[in-house]
Amino acid sequence: MANKYIFGSGISALIFKKFNSEYEIISPDEKVGGQLTKHKNLLTTFYIHNTPETKSLLDELKIKYKEKRLRIYYYYFGKLLENLTKEQKINIIKNKLKEWSYDSNSCDIDNLVLSTDNTYLDILDCKVEELIDKLTPESYTRGSVKLINNNRQFFIYKDEKGELITEKYDTLISSIPANIFFPLMYNYKRSYYLNYLPVTFIASKNKPRFIKEDAIYYVCNDTLCYNRCQPYGDSGYIYECTGIIDDETIEKQIGGVISVERRYVGILKDEEINNFNNIKFIGRNALWNSNIKIQDVIKYAKEFRRSKNDKV
Repeated sequence: MANKYIFGSGISALIFKKFNSEYEIISPDEKVGGQLTKHKNLLTTFYIHNTPETKSLLDELKIKYKEKRLRIYYYYFGKLLENLTKEQKINIIKNKLKEWSYDSNSCDIDNLVLSTDNTYLDILDCKVEELIDKLTPESYTRGSVKLINNNRQFFIYKDEKGELITEKYDTLISSIPANIFFPLMYNYKRSYYLNYLPVTFIASKNKPRFIKEDAIYYVCNDTLCYNRCQPYGDSGYIYECTGIIDDETIEKQIGGVISVERRYVGILKDEEINNFNNIKFIGRNALWNSNIKIQDVIKYAKEFRRSKNDKV
């Protein structure tokens, strides 16, 4: 095997692998793509931002796309707004960063960033499934990492047959969530909190009365269990709710349910994760930073490749 590895097989891992082909992916998943493969409703709320980096990647992979501008609206206590005051923005974020049944005054915030500071989001509309397919490597190692020693530079994983395999490494790239990675390092004294909130995604045939076009709608209303909604396909809508919501509440408040998906690590409470000498982190979950986007991963993967080539 190689002595350079990538833990995880989500979109960040696949992008890194594309630009650093000598690295071997290790993942327990039968199909690569991570959360975007496992959660269909999450896939509909995943956007590729329109940037030079993302355009270049899609062009290189020969993936067709359309440049699209999505408007952003705010349904704020019964009123549909295009712009927010600072106080309104704080309330919108507080509403998102609490479980749906809690009062918003029970949480503090220090990050005032929504998806964008603008009233719109410029995206590249393409088939994300095609992107994952074209980034999928010819082969990868199926296995679940069980232990990491960062000083002696080895890790142990369980393969498909259930056997424990020990591997030495020169460099590790971790794309797996930080709250999963750090407990695997038995000799590391962790100083991170790694707090998070679960999220429930509901696909429904029912249209909220405030939706007027294909756009993203943030919601702040004490009578509603969801904090975001947007059109889904030709005749559906995706509702995003913070917390694990029971089926009875979903049926009562939303109805017309097509499917429900619950993500237990949905909203990250951001922290600064630092790289090690021989272990680097990539992607929003590994870095525990909700502001990391695809273009940031592309930049890092390319810079990493250039820095290694410069040393040769």
